[in-house]
Parts: sequence; C-alpha cells; structure tokens
Amino acid sequence: MKNLTLILFIFISLFLGYDYAFGAQNNDEARNVNGSMVIGGLTQAQAEDFSIRVQKAQEEFAPIMNHINRGKQFLKNFKFKESEEEFKAAIQISKGGVGRRLGRLGLADVYEKKGDYKKAIEILQVIRDEDAADFAKPEINSRIVALKEKERQK
Repeated sequence: MKNLTLILFIFISLFLGYDYAFGAQNNDEARNVNGSMVIGGLTQAQAEDFSIRVQKAQEEFAPIMNHINRGKQFLKNFKFKESEEEFKAAIQISKGGVGRRLGRLGLADVYEKKGDYKKAIEILQVIRDEDAADFAKPEINSRIVALKEKERQK
C-alpha cells in the first residue's frame, strides 16, 4: 500500500506539478485554474467558506471554554463548589462533543478531588459509553479502575 501511495504521489507530482499535489503553500503561490482562484488546494470560495465556518465554531466554543478554564482555575484553588458550577455550565451550553466531554471530565476531577469517587466513576462511565472515541476508552477504563480501588480503600 505504501508503494502504491508513493507511486501515485510521484505520478501526480510529475504530471500535474508539485504545487497541485500539495496545494499552494501561500497566497503568493495562488493560481487561477479553470477560472477559479486556488489557494492552498482550495478555490477562493471554498477557502472563504472554510474561514467563515472556523470563525463561527470558535465563537460558539469560546463561552464553553471560558467555563472550562474557570472551572479548572477554581479546582486548582480547591474551590470545589465554584468549579462544579462552571463545569456544569459548560455542559449545559455545549451542543455535545468536545465541550460536553471536557465539562464532564472536569466534573469527574472535582468529585475525585472531593473524595466522592462514586460520582466520579459514574461520570467517567457516561463519558466512556456516550462521548469517548474508541482510542480513549482504555484510558478512561484505567481511570475508573483506579477510582474503584480508591473507593474500596476508603
């Protein structure tokens, strides 16, 4: 498979040119192809649409991250109630995905530091079952096992 990929890359590079294979490296290398300006492998319209989508995502995610960051800061200062409130706020305003996962992980951290291992375990199990990608599940399972051991020793 590697050989096929290499051969295909060499063919595209030789036949169509290096910048076509990789896309233009900067705006100085932008070029006109079939009437459309191509920048970094995208047409100008595609690049503008992508930029708008990224900006919109950043604007939507900023309030969530503000709550997450405040929650982490409160947790560092052992202000568990305030930290818990911030992480819950992040979960509430997120539409799922990364924001919800980060909020839930923060809550699990709060409960662990407070010694409420059962609540921390419950949250981690929800993350594992609802939010986590397959590659993250072993790490979450390891943390659950460690917390169960702490709970048992309590």
